[in-house]
Amino acid sequence: MKRFLISITLTSLLFANDCPLKVPNVKPDLVLKKSDWVYKKWITQKGTRSEGYIGVLFYKNRQYCINNQPIKTPLGKFKFIKAKYLWGWHGWKPMVKDKKMYMK
Repeated sequence: MKRFLISITLTSLLFANDCPLKVPNVKPDLVLKKSDWVYKKWITQKGTRSEGYIGVLFYKNRQYCINNQPIKTPLGKFKFIKAKYLWGWHGWKPMVKDKKMYMK
């Protein structure tokens, strides 16, 4: 019984309904998929001084919500950025310097 409760608790931590990011209601600028993982990136205020990025990770079609430590996925390594301002990164940012993660 304890093992079952621990499993439920860990699952609820991984897939909480209150994820820190609201997914924009427009088509993402970049979508990467590999196995059960999907990374979507939106560029906000494109071409202005206030340009920003929203990166969201999904695992098995649910938003991945643990945001206190970097994570290694089949797509690469990501870290969670909590931004105070509208510009810059919000959410999951790729840690690798792979151009396909940043450009489109």
